[in-house]
Amino acid sequence: MFMSGLTPFPRALWSVLAPAMRAQAALHAEFAGLRPAGPFRHWWGEASRYVGDDRPYSLFLAAGVPFSVCDTAPETGWAFLSDADAGVAWRAGARVVSRRTRPETVRDLFALKREIRGELEAAGTPYVVEDQPAVLAWYPEARGALVWNLAEQAARLTVRMRRDVAVTAGPLELVKVAGCKLLAIATIEGKTGMTQF
Repeated sequence: MFMSGLTPFPRALWSVLAPAMRAQAALHAEFAGLRPAGPFRHWWGEASRYVGDDRPYSLFLAAGVPFSVCDTAPETGWAFLSDADAGVAWRAGARVVSRRTRPETVRDLFALKREIRGELEAAGTPYVVEDQPAVLAWYPEARGALVWNLAEQAARLTVRMRRDVAVTAGPLELVKVAGCKLLAIATIEGKTGMTQF
């Protein structure tokens, strides 16, 4: 029996699961062990680690801007902080985004993407152009990215990476985007970060 947590998948879905699992396994094999790169920073500070109601700010993942997961407080990019971490004095260089500075709504996160679009393009950072919920995980070492369409219907998305690449993804489908080049060092607003050429 296939299980999801404690709930079994209905037998009627088993024929759908096998092909989906094979496709995911192939992508996993290609990207396993690599870390996603991007200017949006996912970081769990010390305050978040001590509370059970830290309320992480993670909807930013659906904005279509690549993200990285940080071990320490990030010095560049935009750090999305949980409510618990937002209550602690920030000493790192990254720009802070919390519920205190920007509501955690898709509309507000798409507005942020539009605000920083020029910086993303100047740095050569890929992003999803449309204001449609999609996760973009960028793996420069693999010269590729993964786009996860979060809609329950098919979507035509555009990934901008110095040129526009059309991506068609089925409902909730994860698709590979090839051609995201290797990283190099660049500076945005006086902060050093990584970009592609």
